[in-house]
Amino acid sequence: MAAGWRCRAIRIARHLAGAALAARRRAAGAQPQGSFALQGSIHRYHYELDGLLELAHLGRLTLHSRGDGDRDGLETTTAEAQWLNGELTASGQVYWAPALRWQLQLAGRELDPGVLHPDWPGRLSLRAASHGRYDERLDAALTIEELAGTLRNKPVQLTGAARVAGDVYTLEALALRAGDARLQAAGRLDEQWQLAWQLAAPDLADLLPNASGLVQCKRPAERCASATPNHSWKPAPEGSTYQ
Repeated sequence: MAAGWRCRAIRIARHLAGAALAARRRAAGAQPQGSFALQGSIHRYHYELDGLLELAHLGRLTLHSRGDGDRDGLETTTAEAQWLNGELTASGQVYWAPALRWQLQLAGRELDPGVLHPDWPGRLSLRAASHGRYDERLDAALTIEELAGTLRNKPVQLTGAARVAGDVYTLEALALRAGDARLQAAGRLDEQWQLAWQLAAPDLADLLPNASGLVQCKRPAERCASATPNHSWKPAPEGSTYQ
């Protein structure tokens, strides 16, 4: 009798998971293909998911995911995706009881943003991590250990971290290099801004397609009641343009 109830619970769980996933994909304009397998009971199960998605504005994504969990969440989960002519992987833990929380490691290689935007061809690799919790409010962090490679035939590298604690957002040691351009930023955003940043771009074309000239901007970390930061603009001797 107990085995029969477990089998029935598994069938119901598979049906509900498949229906919910299909509904979300339809709402996003997706055309899903794939399979979902679940073995075990609600107290201990193993799942495997294979799928192909055609998402509006995000292109084609081929996904394989597997993991082990119980009624409170996934103790181990791994997802591998073919996307942007490259590969993305995520692994870690995800729980939904007693509150939604997660801890994940992210990696990517040979990612080409030009698949989505022809003006931004490249080859990028990614190492990142995220952890967080959502109960009464969202508390989460994303650390970009490195996003590096080439973008528009120019070397690019991004490191830094971002955190959110309710309505407070924190940017930690953001550093971007794109060609000869450099951007650094750190600070806190809540009802007021306390954000310091510095941008030096000898050639705007390193940052934006069809741009020319140079930019040098700097803003110290001081509180202001407006969400519009003060900044200075230093044009090139012959002027700066952006089309």
